[in-house]
This record gives sequence, C-alpha cells and structure tokens, in this order.
Amino acid sequence: MSFRLGNTLVNNPGFPPTMLTGVMITMSTTQAAPDTLSGTFADNVGPDEKVIWSGDLTISAPDCSQAVCPFVVNIPFQNTFEFDPALGNLLVDIRLPACVNLGNFVNFDSTLDPDGVIGRVFSQDVASPTGSADGVGLVTRFGGMGFERELVSLPVPTLSEWGIVGAVAGLLLVGVFFVMRRRKGSCCGQ
Repeated sequence: MSFRLGNTLVNNPGFPPTMLTGVMITMSTTQAAPDTLSGTFADNVGPDEKVIWSGDLTISAPDCSQAVCPFVVNIPFQNTFEFDPALGNLLVDIRLPACVNLGNFVNFDSTLDPDGVIGRVFSQDVASPTGSADGVGLVTRFGGMGFERELVSLPVPTLSEWGIVGAVAGLLLVGVFFVMRRRKGSCCGQ
C-alpha cells in the first residue's frame, strides 16, 4: 500500500525515515457503504478481518516539487489479504497509538468526496470505540503479485496529525467502493 505527498505548495518538503511505534493495520470486507459508515468502529468490520501489519513501521518521503508527486510512502504487508469486491467494500483500519510530528507543510495527496464514494471514521484516541465520520480520502496505490491499481484512499489529513503514516487512512475504489476506518492516538495537540 503506497501513498504520495500532496503538492498544494511550490514544494512539499518530505520527511526523513521516521519510526511509528505500535502500528496496527487490519483489512476486512464490509457491507457498509462509504457514506453510511457507523461511528462505532466495530460495527463496520467484516467477518474476514485480517491483520496486515503489526509493530513498528518506518516510513519516509523525499522532497517533491512536481505537480503530482510519485507514490513513495510505502506500507509493506506482513500478511496478505484477498479482497473480492463482489462481497462488499474494502475496510482498512489503521491504529497509531503515538504521534510523530513530520514537520510543517508535510501532507499527503487527498481528496474530499461530496458524493458519498469515500468514507472514513476517525478518532484522536486509539482506545475509543467510536469516532467521527466524513468523506476525506487519501490517494492510495495497492500493488503486488502482478496487480497494481491506484485508488483514492480515505483520510489521513496531514502527517503531523496521525503521525507520518496518517496517510494510510481511507480508500476509495476506482469502479469499486473502498472504505476505511482508522484510529489514532492523541497527536501533537491536534
């Protein structure tokens, strides 16, 4: 799973290798639609939930002065997840128990969806069973084993908000709906 920096400025400064501690990312197939996600995280999770990453995660991104930055923030999978869009929507849950400040002006490429195709539920408290919903999504690329597809992902406002990997928040499907939920720890006064 990969993300790219957003470039609303002349140059996105990127960030050096930064460790996020205690990260947990799960995926499942949900019956919830992106615009009808429950504010209760557990209500959105499908029966096939699988942990794809657990532990410390180091991510980085070089400076970008292009209009569209390349996909360089990579999240490897420790375990595979087989997603069948005929069974529902993809739900990605990212839990970041600690904040990491990436610096000023560092952000991921994201979009706001007014049509209900992108959805996310987020919380400032990783232990909270509930969160707030909106339609913000990150541009996300999934790839591996000969399959590669760019998608618009769900949230992750700025790296400093949910620690660098914040970019791993939601998912929008190109032709198929992807939904994402995430939890994060209280972060840098945000």
